Amino acid sequence: MDILLKNDFHLVINNSTYHVQSLQTDKQPTNESNGMDPVKSLVHDLYSALHLEEYHLNKEQELIQRIEALKEELLPLEQAV
Repeated sequence: MDILLKNDFHLVINNSTYHVQSLQTDKQPTNESNGMDPVKSLVHDLYSALHLEEYHLNKEQELIQRIEALKEELLPLEQAV
């Protein structure tokens, strides 16, 4: 990640390309946590936002499958009533 941020690059999200310019600084962080924590947090937030809809769709499919399975289990009980 540190190497990526040293140079300009293109970020492609949903068929849209964004040109990202690196910060040209002479100072290097003495350890990774000084400069990378905000970047890691931002990348995590971006990843979460981009995959939230996918997560919801997967969860919806799981619930639909579970409902169908429960309906099949209940069907014999409904005929007995």
